[in-house]
Amino acid sequence: MLPAILRRDPDVVLIGEIRDVCAAVSAIEQFHTENDNTHPVSMTADVGDKADLRHHDEWHRRYGRSTAGGHALAGQLDAVQEGDGRRRLQGLRHQRRRQSLRHLRQRGRRPTSRGPPDPPSSRKDPTMTFVLVVVGAFGLAVGSFVNVVVHRLPRGESLLRPASNCPQCTAPVRPWHNFPVVGWLLLRGRCADCAALIGIRHPLVELGTAALFVAVAARFVAPSLVATNGANDTHSWPAEPAWLYLPAWLYLAAIAVALALIDLDVLRLPDAIVLPSYIVAPVLLLPGVIVERDWSAALRGVLAMAALWTLYFLLSLYRGGMGPGDVKLAGVLGLYLGWLGWPSVAIGTLAAFVIGGAAGLALLAAGRAGRKTALPFGPSMLAGALIALFAAAPLTDWYTNLLVPA
Repeated sequence: MLPAILRRDPDVVLIGEIRDVCAAVSAIEQFHTENDNTHPVSMTADVGDKADLRHHDEWHRRYGRSTAGGHALAGQLDAVQEGDGRRRLQGLRHQRRRQSLRHLRQRGRRPTSRGPPDPPSSRKDPTMTFVLVVVGAFGLAVGSFVNVVVHRLPRGESLLRPASNCPQCTAPVRPWHNFPVVGWLLLRGRCADCAALIGIRHPLVELGTAALFVAVAARFVAPSLVATNGANDTHSWPAEPAWLYLPAWLYLAAIAVALALIDLDVLRLPDAIVLPSYIVAPVLLLPGVIVERDWSAALRGVLAMAALWTLYFLLSLYRGGMGPGDVKLAGVLGLYLGWLGWPSVAIGTLAAFVIGGAAGLALLAAGRAGRKTALPFGPSMLAGALIALFAAAPLTDWYTNLLVPA
């Protein structure tokens, strides 16, 4: 450093300044001897490393400002470190950018300016989209049939004959008008023959059933897709046994919509839907239980079915309590919730009473019901079961963490 200063301006260098510079250089050597002989200008680690910056700041504080020569030397060191650090930082950024582009090309994805690609677990799987689209279309078709069930079953009519027709003029519905939602939009909500109004509840039931089907499918299929989607795999299929349980829960979603609407209309839960469910539900749940060999879940479902049936039966003994349809439905819901787990049984049962109580208070406040008015409780039971399906696990985790902090 000293010869460089002399060569730069030999005419103005005084003896005192030379002495100050020599003292500063000696101080630098002493400081780096005490700190593993690391020169402040050496870039053995990244310039952005906080340890190097603290190292430089400590030297600057103790020695760099002590003399006039120290000022000049400190300025030189700052300039060298700043320039070298900027170059190294730019080099690292270009290196990371090249790695990101190489990674994107290996994945077959189009490079963007948004940095590295998303981790594999958060990518959109085309299989998942395909499954949800298929399930949603199936839900629309089931919703169309649910409209038929809700209209004909309480009246004791056949669900198959005659074909779909207008309730006013009994004219048969044309095949191209039978498409869910689309047919109602094409007809603008009116019969093609007599122009009688077709209620908006028909497309809403179809859309609601499809949305519920998609939600149930996402609940069961999405975790299995994430579990089977490897780092180098962009296509996967739902892993067993998660998707084996999907038909059972889609069946529950379909009868839930039908039973809720019928109970709201006629305050009745038809045995034609509830009683066969005691056979259909175990048959649909059994394949997953066999593949997974989770016989404890099957036993838990049977015990929960008996427990909820007994609870609602005891409540029905009181005047103004549960109806016989509620008692029968409780057993079916207990079978499903017990398969999920005892927390789901508790949350589903509690949610049913909370929803039913809130609905009753709202109707009383609005003047649409009195203290002796019979209110349907089936929709509340079904809503509580669906809440347990989607929210029991996160609610249980939250409550557990609240009691036992991590």
